[in-house]
Amino acid sequence: MGTHDEDGAARRWFDVADAVPLVLDARGVVTAWTRDAERMFGYTADEAVGLDLAGLLAADDAGRVPELLDRCRRSGSWTGLLSVCPKNRGTVTVMTRISATQESGRAPRRLVLMNEMADAPGWTMSRSVLEQMVADSPIGIAVVDTDLRYVWSNAALERFGGGPPQRRLGLRMGDVQPGFDCAPVEATMLRVLASGEKVVGFEHVGRTPGAPHRESAHVLSFTRLDDEWGSPAGVYYTVVDITDRYRARRRLALLDRAGRHIGRSLDIGRTAQELAEVAVPGFADAVAVDLLESVLRGAEPTALPASGANGPVVLRRAGHRTAADPEPPDGEHGDEAADRPAPRVVTHAAGSPAARCLTTGRAWREERVGPEAAGWSTALPAADAGSGPPSVLIVPVRARGATLGVTTFLRHAAQEPFGEDDLVLAEDLVSRAAVCVDNARRYTRERDAA
Repeated sequence: MGTHDEDGAARRWFDVADAVPLVLDARGVVTAWTRDAERMFGYTADEAVGLDLAGLLAADDAGRVPELLDRCRRSGSWTGLLSVCPKNRGTVTVMTRISATQESGRAPRRLVLMNEMADAPGWTMSRSVLEQMVADSPIGIAVVDTDLRYVWSNAALERFGGGPPQRRLGLRMGDVQPGFDCAPVEATMLRVLASGEKVVGFEHVGRTPGAPHRESAHVLSFTRLDDEWGSPAGVYYTVVDITDRYRARRRLALLDRAGRHIGRSLDIGRTAQELAEVAVPGFADAVAVDLLESVLRGAEPTALPASGANGPVVLRRAGHRTAADPEPPDGEHGDEAADRPAPRVVTHAAGSPAARCLTTGRAWREERVGPEAAGWSTALPAADAGSGPPSVLIVPVRARGATLGVTTFLRHAAQEPFGEDDLVLAEDLVSRAAVCVDNARRYTRERDAA
């Protein structure tokens, strides 16, 4: 059985209430034996005195005795786990502390204290060790009293907003982070205080004052703390940032929804509308799907609209949705083409991002569209000038090597701007829809030919 030892373990508090003492000389030979030692090892004093400590230990630990005694000589003590071999018993793991004694006029000796670990969960840790564990933990930890006011928090909690620990003392979560949706968190704390039942894995999604445009996700766990009389004294909670995991989960959910909702018919306009409805509001605040007129007729897509590469690009808005639109019942998107208005003409200015996407086949992203977009921003879907500059993604609709149109995604200024991960996700969504649009186009052409 191996030995476990940690640097600095000698600083841990050692409970001597049930410890078995014995005394060694400087060489590690037993010079004094006790009745407690006799009960633990099964050796009488006559049998044990004169034995080397190594003779009482398992083979793995016996060879370490010189090293431990040397460390004890240099630092004054050593604390760790040893495996001992009692008489007529199997190997037993014991907590051990070896301390050097200082006696005037006498040779130095070593006092050994041992506690059996069979029924113990592990080391009994001092307050300083426990404080070091929670204060230096990478996980945010805090304690609130029965009024939900902070009485303690660690440094890691500062990463979640609200400032350093000393600034939180005596305040509630809403005082520390005004504007943060703390109502569900505090409601959970009150429930834990009332019931005493732990809550593990509570997910909270919201925005913090430090990042008002960025939605973040955290998982919290709550435990009630009781005083010595068993009455509730407060709540101890931990918090971990799972924003990346939450966003990955949302992306997968969006792609799954796209797979189930886009391309359920061979109608070009309906397929374009399904793409817009899947992306709003979970991914964007507004989406427009603009297709070449030839594509809507079922014809082969032209390289550029008839207006030419240097002029404005004329497309048809086949799909459009904003977050302000009423949510259609699931599965109802206007099964008949007659239920939808004819796609309106949309003109994209020469040299605009949409025109470049058509000619190059590459997507375009702008975190915040500025005044320079005045010449082409009128073609954006549901642009809200009063809310500040929006964030825009434009992705070409391409299938089988041909460009069928462009899809524009917009987020208002109050939302987090589109990032590189969003661009990848948008390209995946549009790519799936493009295949469905092209299939519908081919069907339309063959139907008309028939």
